[in-house]
Amino acid sequence: MSHDNGGWMVIVCAILAIGSAVNLQMPLYPQYADAAGFGHTGRALLFAVYILGLVPALALAGGASDVVGCRPVVLVALTAAAAATLAMILFPNVHVLMGARLFHGFAIALGLGSATAWLSERLNDPTRAAWWSSLATAMAFGGGGLMTTIAVTTSGSSLVPWSYYCGFFAIVLVAIFIFYIPGGLDGSGGRWLRLPTFPSGTKLFTLGNTLSWTVSGIIMAQSPAAYAAAGMPTGSGIGVFVLCGTGALVQLIARLRPLNPTVGMLFGACCSTLALGLFAAGVQWSSLTLLFIACAAAGAASFGFMYLAGLTAVNAAAGNRRAAAVSGYLLWSYVGFGVPSLLLGWLADVFGEATALTWGTGVAAIAFTVLLLVVRTNRPPATNIRVK
Repeated sequence: MSHDNGGWMVIVCAILAIGSAVNLQMPLYPQYADAAGFGHTGRALLFAVYILGLVPALALAGGASDVVGCRPVVLVALTAAAAATLAMILFPNVHVLMGARLFHGFAIALGLGSATAWLSERLNDPTRAAWWSSLATAMAFGGGGLMTTIAVTTSGSSLVPWSYYCGFFAIVLVAIFIFYIPGGLDGSGGRWLRLPTFPSGTKLFTLGNTLSWTVSGIIMAQSPAAYAAAGMPTGSGIGVFVLCGTGALVQLIARLRPLNPTVGMLFGACCSTLALGLFAAGVQWSSLTLLFIACAAAGAASFGFMYLAGLTAVNAAAGNRRAAAVSGYLLWSYVGFGVPSLLLGWLADVFGEATALTWGTGVAAIAFTVLLLVVRTNRPPATNIRVK
C-alpha cells in the first residue's frame, strides 16, 4: 500500500469543509425562526432536522466506502454539503434551511466515516487517523458558526453573510483536490447498502458518547434563545466555537488526554453533567459567563474526552470494516444529539426553559452514574488501547 506526504491533509480538509458547513447558519437561527414564528420546539426542530437525513444514511449506507471505496463516497458527501450551502445563498429562508439541514445530515453521515477510514489507509495508523478525524470534526463544527458570527458582526445582519460564500468555495476547492489523492478506490464490492457494525468491546463507549452528545445537542439547540435572552443575539456562534474549540484543545494538549479510554469516559461523564447544570443556571440568571463555561465543559466532554476515547476504541477494533464501525458509532451519537433536544424543546415551551434544563440535568446525572457503575463492574475489553 502506497502512502504520500500530503494526501492525508486533503482528507482532513474534507472533514473540515463538510463539518463547518453544518453550523454555518446557526448564528442566524433566531432570525430565520422568528420570521416563521417558531418557539422552543420549532427551534429545536430546526437544529435537529438534519438527524432525519443523517440517521437513515448512517443506518443504510454508512459502510458504503467499504464496498465502493472511500473517494466516491467522500465526493458525494462534499457535493451534498455544497448543494445545501448554495441553496441557503440563493434562498435564505427557514423552509430552505430545513431542507439544507437534511443534506448536511446526509453529508456528515457519509463523509465522516469514509474520511476516517481513508485516513487510516493513508496514514497506516488507525489511532492517529482517529485523532485527526476527531480533531478536525471538533474544529469544523465550531469554526462554521464562528465564521458566520464574525461575518454578521463585521458586515451587518444580512441573511446571506460572506461566510456562506467562503464555505461553499472551500467545499468546491477541496473536492477538486480530492481527485488527486492516491488510493481511496479499493472496495470489497458487493452490496453497498450495509448496516453499521458494532465491534466487540466498544458498546459501552458508544453508549457513553451518545449520552455526552445528548448534553451537547441540548445546549447547542437551546443556545440561540439563551444567548439572545442574555443580551448577545449572535452569541450562539461563539458558544458553539467555545464548545467545539475546547474539545479540540483537549485533544491537542497531550497531558489533558487520558491514556486509557475508560478514564476518558469518566472525565467525559463528569464534564457533561457539570455542563448541563451550568447551562441551566446561565439560562435562569441570563449569565453569559455561565453559558460560555457550560459550552466549554460540554465540549471538553463530547469532543475532548468521550468522543475521542470511543472513536479510538471503535477504529482500532473495527478490522477491515472501519467505515461501517465508525458509522455505527456516529449513528447512536447523533440519535443522542438530536432526539432528546426535541423533547427538551417541547418541555421548555410547556414549563419554561430553566425548568426543563434543570430536569434534564438531573436525568443526565443519573444516566452517567449508572453508566459508570456498569463500567466498573464490566470493564470494556477495549481499555487496553492507548490514545497517542
